[in-house]
Amino acid sequence: MNRRIETFVLAVAVIAIAAAPSMANTFGTLYISTDTILTDDHDGDIVIMADHITLDCGGHVISGDLPVGVRLEGRTQVTVRNCEVAGFVRGFLVLNSVGNTLVGNIANRNQFGFAVAGSSGNYLYGNTANSNEFAGFAPGQSTGNTFAGNTANLNGRNGFEIHLFSNGNVFSENTANNNAATGFALNLSSNNQLSANTANGNAENGFALFQSNGNLLEDNTAIRNAFAGFALSQSGTNTLVGNRAKNNVAGFHLVSSSLNTIESNDGTPNSGIDAFQSGSAGNVYLDNRFKTTDGI
Repeated sequence: MNRRIETFVLAVAVIAIAAAPSMANTFGTLYISTDTILTDDHDGDIVIMADHITLDCGGHVISGDLPVGVRLEGRTQVTVRNCEVAGFVRGFLVLNSVGNTLVGNIANRNQFGFAVAGSSGNYLYGNTANSNEFAGFAPGQSTGNTFAGNTANLNGRNGFEIHLFSNGNVFSENTANNNAATGFALNLSSNNQLSANTANGNAENGFALFQSNGNLLEDNTAIRNAFAGFALSQSGTNTLVGNRAKNNVAGFHLVSSSLNTIESNDGTPNSGIDAFQSGSAGNVYLDNRFKTTDGI
C-alpha cells in the first residue's frame, strides 16, 4: 500500500483507508496514536490519542459537520502540521494540553478556527484562520501560549479573541485584517504581550481591551479600522509603546481606563481624533505623535 497512516481504531469509529490516492478518501473518526502522515483527504474528525507524536496532513483537507476537526485533549509534546480543516464548530481544539505545536495549518470556514482552552505552553505559528463564522483564534482560560506569524482575516467577529482570563500569552507578528469586529480583542485577560502585529481594515477596532490589565502592546500597526486603532475600556496599567494608528476614526481611544502608559506612538492622521480619553485618570502620555486630542 502507498499509505503511511497508522491508527488506533475504536469500535465506534468507521474508517476506510484507500489503497491509492485515486481511491476514496478516509472517513469517520480517525484516532491517531503514532507518528502519522496523511496521503489523502479525510471526511470526518481526527482525535490525537498519544503524547510525543506528530500528525502531518501533507496539505490534505479534513472536513465535516462536527464539533471538532482536530482534537488535542490532555496532550503534551504533540505536533500537528500542514492540515486544512473546514466545516466544523472548532477547526482545531487544544483542550487542557501543555507544550504542543501547531504549525502551517489552515482553518477556514469553521465557526472558530483555532480554539485553545485551559491550556498552557503551546506554540501556534504560521497558521491561517480565515472566513470563520466567529473568530480565527480563540484562546480562553489559557496561559503562557505563543501565537506567532499567524493570519486571521475576514472572520465574522474577531481575528484573535483573547478571553476569559487568558493571561501571560505572547502574540507576535500576527495579522488580523478585514474582520467583522476587531482584529485583536482582549476581554478579561491580563499580562499578555502583543508585539509587531498588524490589524488593518477591521469593521470596529484594530486592537481592543475590555477589563484587561497589565498588557504590553508594542510596535503594532492599526490602519483603516472603522472606529479605533487602539481602544481601551475599563482597562488599566497597560503599556502601549511604539505603535502606529493611522486613517482610523480614532487613533487611541480610552474610556474608564486609568494608570496606563501611552508612549512613543505615532497616532496621526486619523479622520476623527488622534487621542481621546474619558472617565480616565492617571494615564501617562510621553513622546507621542498626536495632532488632535480630547480629554488628555
